[in-house]
Amino acid sequence: IQYSPDFAFAHNNLGNALRLQGDLPSAIASFKRALTLMPDNVLPYINLGNAQQQSGDLASALQTFQSALNIQTGQPEVYFALSQVKHFSPLDQEIKDMEALLGHSDLSVDQRLMVHFALGKAYEDAGNYEQSFFHLEAGNRLKRSTFHYSVEEDKALFGAISQVFDSTLFEEKSGFGISDASPIFILGMPRSGTSLVEQILSSHPQVYGAGELHDLRISILDSVPQYPPGSFPFMAAKLNRNDIATIASAYLERTSRYYRHADFVTDKMPDNFIYIGMIRLMFPNARIIHCQRDPVDTCLSCYKRWFSDSQPFAYDLVELGQYYLGYRDLMDHWHRVLPDFIYDIQYEKLVENQEQETRRLLEYCELSWDNKCISFHETDRPVRTASSTQVRQPLYNDSVRRWKSFENHLDPLLGILGQPYSNQQ
Repeated sequence: IQYSPDFAFAHNNLGNALRLQGDLPSAIASFKRALTLMPDNVLPYINLGNAQQQSGDLASALQTFQSALNIQTGQPEVYFALSQVKHFSPLDQEIKDMEALLGHSDLSVDQRLMVHFALGKAYEDAGNYEQSFFHLEAGNRLKRSTFHYSVEEDKALFGAISQVFDSTLFEEKSGFGISDASPIFILGMPRSGTSLVEQILSSHPQVYGAGELHDLRISILDSVPQYPPGSFPFMAAKLNRNDIATIASAYLERTSRYYRHADFVTDKMPDNFIYIGMIRLMFPNARIIHCQRDPVDTCLSCYKRWFSDSQPFAYDLVELGQYYLGYRDLMDHWHRVLPDFIYDIQYEKLVENQEQETRRLLEYCELSWDNKCISFHETDRPVRTASSTQVRQPLYNDSVRRWKSFENHLDPLLGILGQPYSNQQ
């Protein structure tokens, strides 16, 4: 940009870099500059709208995406982005346009599944659950065909973790780790309310919400060179006091850039439930908040989402159910061997009794009451997860037992999850 101030793609790329760093105001300025330099290209419109969505300005995001459609119709990326911020009505022209777009033979696999997931969302908004599930199933089937995945391997990993991290291990390594109590880990299945809980906590002046971080996994797998990544979980039994302190220090060093002068930082990577045993060894004074939600609502919400990161179990109802059972068994194990270390919060209870559950949550974290935690949707912070739109709204119960609208299509999932779902009327 210094050498070529009017290089539009450089401004667009700078905006992406700034957005990834969490500097959304500067990112938005860069995208707007790119727009003035290439007003007929939809790319900066998409990026600008995504940045506006992440910053909580949903009205501007909607307007930006609609402007992109006015410039160039037939762009799957724009329709998908639009679907994340728009509530559709049955007669909306965008639904017809997306259906027509699927008839184009030149769409890439990613573009085709974008349209399917966007139509799944649009038809659900419009109350047409049959068509919604038709497109969700098509999008998921298409996505699942693009990679190799074995849910049995994940289940084997969960079983190995349970074997290694037993009561004896925690007794032998009691007193290891670092006394630092600043990390707050928010974990559970994806779509279980982790973003909501983080938004509530990050509304407190003592807490900085860092979002979904990969730092824990990287610290555990990379900080002790003599144990390569593939040696987890078995390497845990061999770790000495110095090894565990090294891993904990590496994590604190990596996450120190997120603190922003707060006393606590939240790490809401959902699948950190795999590493709860390591968290206990590294940070015996850390807080772990386990988010729970109705199993079918959780799995269906995963199925309705095209994840930007890797959640390979989420694109098949059978694999979803099997993965969920493996996750549940592992969480049961953690509760047995680490009693009173994990705080369970239930999404449905939080929706029903917001203030009561929020007070309990803050008390667990040893945080004083702050009314900002009730009006969490007004908190100005970047949210880069799939729930960025939902956490900008007050609590609502529309997502409770949402699966009943799709019940006729969920037999593969319900059969695996078993009672109380398999015989529900």
